Amino acid sequence: MALGPHPEFSWSASRARTFRYCRRQYWFQYYGHWNGWEDGAPERTRTVYRLKQLQSLATWAGSSVHRGVATMLATERPVEDVVEEIHQRMRDEYRNSVRLGFRKPRRAKTFGLDVHEYGQDVPRERFARMWEKVKTCLETFPDLPHQTAYRAARAAGGFVHVEDPDERDFDAKRFVWDEIGDFPIYAIPDMAYQRADDTVEILDWKTGWPPTARPKDEPTLQLVLYARFLKARHPRLPGIHDFEVAEVYLPDGQRFGARLDEAHLERATRAVAESVEAMRALLEDPVRNVASEERFDLIEDRRGCRWCVFRAVCPAWDADAGEAR
Repeated sequence: MALGPHPEFSWSASRARTFRYCRRQYWFQYYGHWNGWEDGAPERTRTVYRLKQLQSLATWAGSSVHRGVATMLATERPVEDVVEEIHQRMRDEYRNSVRLGFRKPRRAKTFGLDVHEYGQDVPRERFARMWEKVKTCLETFPDLPHQTAYRAARAAGGFVHVEDPDERDFDAKRFVWDEIGDFPIYAIPDMAYQRADDTVEILDWKTGWPPTARPKDEPTLQLVLYARFLKARHPRLPGIHDFEVAEVYLPDGQRFGARLDEAHLERATRAVAESVEAMRALLEDPVRNVASEERFDLIEDRRGCRWCVFRAVCPAWDADAGEAR
């Protein structure tokens, strides 16, 4: 699996969020783990690589919902069957995590939860509430209004896209934004299809509750990236101004999004360019994408450190005291 001494520079909306939140967490996530899968890698590097694979309870719930939704869209199986399948899968994943199998040599990518890595005592009631949330999202999904248009597009052999949760080919998730640079940008929509009026609709599933302060008709940067990705991957689709994008909050079915216009595209282009510039400014060698840990500052507000998967290797965390320094 040797891929070279340094990772390739790339950009994604999640990468940008991590960079804004904590520069050191960003370094661990995108640089500090590199070559940690190699037998001869330094112990700390191998640990960072292992920690990178862990999931929080929130990401576990979200990925489980996405898997169930993708199954329903791809197979049209009864929702009851899919709910039971996801429930059984989560039970198996929980048991594997409790056994700490992810700590064993050559098992770094075995499923694991950060709460088990750090020996946190999580009440059973919390797991029960999390499952009820997953179950609710899956059970409400078939009643969402887009289903009829999606099925019609699929039946007619038109353009449809559903994310494959098991896709491991990163090339399938990348594109190049020519106006910004020749490096890869990663973005993969949850679902997209072309309606009878030729409009391309892109939907992004959310398992939390809708925001209260954001306008419902303002698309996020992530949604614009999805449109850019699909247009780059499928040039025969209509122009991006014929794309409608939306976040769909599964607990109650609310939509946040809009038909894309030039202002949305300009803001997205500017935001990505500024983010890339800030990331590259911290690199020791921007050409080879070499990043030195000390150039990436520790977060100032240390309250969030107790939820970071990298706290075992981060100088901001005092393992003996169980708190940030």
